Amino acid sequence: MKRNVKTGLVLASLLGGLFVGTNLQETAIAESSQTTATSHLAQRAAAAERASRSKDARLGTADLEERVAEHQRLEAEKKAQEEARRAAEEKKRQEAAARAAAKKKALKKAPAASAPASGSNYSGGNTVWDRLAKCESGGNWAINTGNGYYGGLQFSLGSWRGVGGSGYPHQASKAEQIKRGKMLQASGGWGHWPACSKKLGLR
Repeated sequence: MKRNVKTGLVLASLLGGLFVGTNLQETAIAESSQTTATSHLAQRAAAAERASRSKDARLGTADLEERVAEHQRLEAEKKAQEEARRAAEEKKRQEAAARAAAKKKALKKAPAASAPASGSNYSGGNTVWDRLAKCESGGNWAINTGNGYYGGLQFSLGSWRGVGGSGYPHQASKAEQIKRGKMLQASGGWGHWPACSKKLGLR
């Protein structure tokens, strides 16, 4: 009987030790699993932090590149505008120079202004044509001031040639100019000399 009790106690002790050992092993495993899980969480957190920083770095680089591109675009537009302004100014300068050259060339081609002539081309008189010439040109039948009107009656070249005149009016004699003046007056009245004909009471 005592032997059986003793044997039972030994078995109980062994089973208790085995149970305690099993619990300790399970606790260790659980703690290890928890440590591993914590480590995994820490690793994931660190990876997420690195990914976030990498993303921020990429965004920062992209923003910087965008700003650089915008600056370059604005500089290119500014340069293009400046070049266009300079081209416009150069075109204006060339046009002005061309106009000045054309004017100078035209002046060279125009007949020289005639000095007052003696005799019949610069004489007095009291006919209507003398008085009209006195008003129009000071009575100088050979005048050419370069204003596009010629002679004592200040013909335009078109009017002179329209009534059959040849050459330039101021190069013709007083009698020839009066002859062409009469023809012009017959075709259009005294209105060909509006100011002076009105001043002289001819209309």
